[in-house]
Formats: sequence, structure tokens, C-alpha cells
Amino acid sequence: MVLNNQFCFTVIDNFLSDYECDYLIELAKNDLVRSKGGAIRSETKVVDARTSYQHWLKKDSNKIVYELGHRVAREVGIPFTHAEGFQVLRYELGQEYKPHTDAMVVDSEARKKSCAGWGQRLKTALLYLGDVEEGGETIFPNMGVTVPAKKGRMLVFKNIDEDVPDIPMYESLHGSLPVKAGVKWSCNIWFRQRDISLR
Repeated sequence: MVLNNQFCFTVIDNFLSDYECDYLIELAKNDLVRSKGGAIRSETKVVDARTSYQHWLKKDSNKIVYELGHRVAREVGIPFTHAEGFQVLRYELGQEYKPHTDAMVVDSEARKKSCAGWGQRLKTALLYLGDVEEGGETIFPNMGVTVPAKKGRMLVFKNIDEDVPDIPMYESLHGSLPVKAGVKWSCNIWFRQRDISLR
């Protein structure tokens, strides 16, 4: 689905197998820590706007993760060398991530320095690792779009217009609505403008 000429928004059901979903959860579940927010490492901290728990998986941690990452990259249309690690997330009752953008406003020397390396987060791939009894949808408030969490589903969207890379796209503002019943498991893979493996 294309919402306008620039903002590419794709939902693919059954992209992950049940086994892959369960496997990612199994890898992460014993090492979760409180999620943090912030545009760059020096700004990252625990914030009230993001109340989930997370664990980072190295993208080459094993064959299953590596091959899944390459499959995601082919669908996203950006080389896997541009991908960050897998950020596995667990949202329990009432937990959420208020609307935010995955790209940043480049308005400081620290942010300029950060973008001089890997560049901005050009696209986001969001993998849903389980069904949620109620709540936990991904919302795009500026577009009036809500995507329910569904096991095996992948959501891909663009974060910046490469002609205007220092400002996140208006349409890319998104959040995770509070879980009302059950647990939400998901996994983010962010794709940068440039090759991460070179740094």
C-alpha cells in the first residue's frame, strides 16, 4: 500500500513462520531490560514515553537470525549490510511507546556527527512475533492508520525523504498503543542510509 508518492507503507502477513517468531522470543526473553529512548547514544535514557522491555540480538548471532535478516532486507530493498541489530521487544499490560519517529531532526553537532557515519534510519521493518489479545496496535496518527499486531506479520515504512534527510517524514510518526490484554512481542530492524559494516 502506498499512502502518497513518498511514504511507502507495506504490510505483509505470514512473512515469518511460527517457528521464527517463537525462536526470536526464546533468544531474547531471559535478557530483557527496560527500553530506552533517544535519537543518538549520548541522548539515550529510560523515558516515560516508552515503557516496554527490550533485548538486542546481533544480526549475525546465528544462522536463523542471519537468514531471516537477509530475507527482510530483500523485501525492504536495502542491503543487509545497512541493517542494525534485531531489537526484540516485550510489551505487557498497559505498556506502550508514545508516537515518535525513528529518524531524527539533525539539529545539533552531535546529531550531525552521528549521521555523518551510518546516516539516518531510512526504513523500519517491524516484525510481530505474536498475537495480542487486545491493544498493542501500531498507530500512525498523522496518517489515520492503525496496524494490529498479528503473529508473523511484517510492517515496513520509510522514515525520511532522501532529498530532505535532516527531517523525519511527517507520515512516519508512529507509536505502539497500550496493551489492554495479553502480551505483545515484536522486533524492530532499522535500515540505515549507508553500510554499517564499514564502521
